[in-house]
Amino acid sequence: MTAVPDTTIRFWHFQCPECGTSDQEFGHLAEAHDIHCEVCLEDHGRTVILRRLPADELALIGRQQPSAAAVIPVERARLAG
Repeated sequence: MTAVPDTTIRFWHFQCPECGTSDQEFGHLAEAHDIHCEVCLEDHGRTVILRRLPADELALIGRQQPSAAAVIPVERARLAG
């Protein structure tokens, strides 16, 4: 029997497409179950899905923190892929 590697992504960099709130403002990464913007939900009663970038991918693309311009194209490519 062979072991299957754990490929679960546990932490994400994030940015809300509506209000722009990101992990840089909050000072922490999102966990796997965090998919909605809490700011939009609490302030406006709107459910907005966060744009997310796996934290591990930053090492692959050579960045310390994603900029807003970097998060959006990478997330679109991941969803289209």
